[in-house]
Amino acid sequence: MGAWGYGSFDNDTAMDFVSTLLNQKVLKALVNKKRIDTWQYDEIRVSAEILIHLHKINKFWVDQDVIDGLIEKLNVIINDKEWLDGWDNRNDAKALIKQLRGFVKKLEGLEGY
Repeated sequence: MGAWGYGSFDNDTAMDFVSTLLNQKVLKALVNKKRIDTWQYDEIRVSAEILIHLHKINKFWVDQDVIDGLIEKLNVIINDKEWLDGWDNRNDAKALIKQLRGFVKKLEGLEGY
């Protein structure tokens, strides 16, 4: 408990507060859904990206089940050909898939509790 540096994120108080900004109960509910609707794809994508960025700032502890669930759901999105075919621009869809695969790779490198 305490501080380990002078940065904004280098103390327990700050990191505890950040975890209130990113509600893990909501994340768990999202990733534990058996089936997600296409409108929830954006929630999955933004959750993954936020977690990745928080880990760049400082190792942000999140439940390993959340990380694993995000990976699982990102793979559902990647494999949803019908949804991808709905994009007007095929190049945009390809760029999106590339981004999502990057998120999966980065999430696989994160360590949760």
